[in-house]
Amino acid sequence: MDDRKHDQETAVPNRKEDWVAKNTASLVGVPPAAGRDRHLIFTGFTRFGYGGKGKVYIPEYFPPFTQRLAEANVDCSFVWNEDGLEAAIDQRDTAIIHLFNEEKVSPYNSRIRAVERRASAVFCPHRAGLIVSRKRRANQFLTTRGISMPPLVTQPDPAVPVFSNAAMGSGKRTSVIAQPESLDAERYNAQYIDTRLTFEGTTYHTMFRIQSVGRQVLHAYPRARDVREKSASVHSKDTPANGPLIEFLHATLIAPRRAEIAEHTKKMGEILGPGFYAHDMVVSNSTGELYMVESGFKFNDTPYATYLLPDADRMPSNAIFYSGQYAVRAADLFLQEWDHARQTPLADPSGEDLWSDPAFASPS
Repeated sequence: MDDRKHDQETAVPNRKEDWVAKNTASLVGVPPAAGRDRHLIFTGFTRFGYGGKGKVYIPEYFPPFTQRLAEANVDCSFVWNEDGLEAAIDQRDTAIIHLFNEEKVSPYNSRIRAVERRASAVFCPHRAGLIVSRKRRANQFLTTRGISMPPLVTQPDPAVPVFSNAAMGSGKRTSVIAQPESLDAERYNAQYIDTRLTFEGTTYHTMFRIQSVGRQVLHAYPRARDVREKSASVHSKDTPANGPLIEFLHATLIAPRRAEIAEHTKKMGEILGPGFYAHDMVVSNSTGELYMVESGFKFNDTPYATYLLPDADRMPSNAIFYSGQYAVRAADLFLQEWDHARQTPLADPSGEDLWSDPAFASPS
């Protein structure tokens, strides 16, 4: 996505019949179109189809989400190429949700943009993907708009520990450099925020994720990693299925900051535009300051809920994962955000305006 022209004019490749059949078959439980008053079009233009490579876990999400929308008089269509998108758009009030992984090249071209202009709202727009796909660029762009993120470190200072990560991508090799004498300029180097907390004799690196629909919080939940694993990078798979630990972290990191979390989510939704996002947050254990370390598209987190399922009864703060209400609440928030988008001027979903921003002019 470095080449601006290629980024803007990439066609959807032809797909084999078995690819189309497999993706269509994954939509079991989605209500058929019935001429409802409003229309939502999902696009799966990448080779990863409607799952977007880890962005949505289909069986747990699409059936209840689309059923809730049917109750609200919304038809849902799923398309995988430009022909399907052009055939799906009609005179009804229509929204589009693009299903793609911002870290991968996603087809985007004038035909897609032409249909976007006919829709009343575009969720998970190309513009948002451009902003969040590269960590250094995201940090520069978002901090100038009031989002608190760990400061970038460009010159090594032995007094400033550094968290070093790949410039793009998640789940990559990371390291904490306690007293840096030199830094790899090709990597994303930011000030290390110490998040370690101790619970029942064990110390963990900690963080929490805000799952949002546009400007609104869907759910916020903690994650943790035992420091004995010798990595400060914390993921769902690292989090112990320990209900009391989850409740301790929720009470320590999330509950006291609900207003701050809501304000952060609102601000991010206004910057990125309508979409389904995961904002990964850390809290300094010395100052209590809240920082966002990453953001990206995300609809649901089935792996997290699955990992913690053995002790789900002891983590009431995560009850929404196990009650069947997660996707239903997401649909309700989506309808609110759609209505808001219809009434509010939004940035061009193509992101063409971004290329004049200083964050996009500098190496990412």
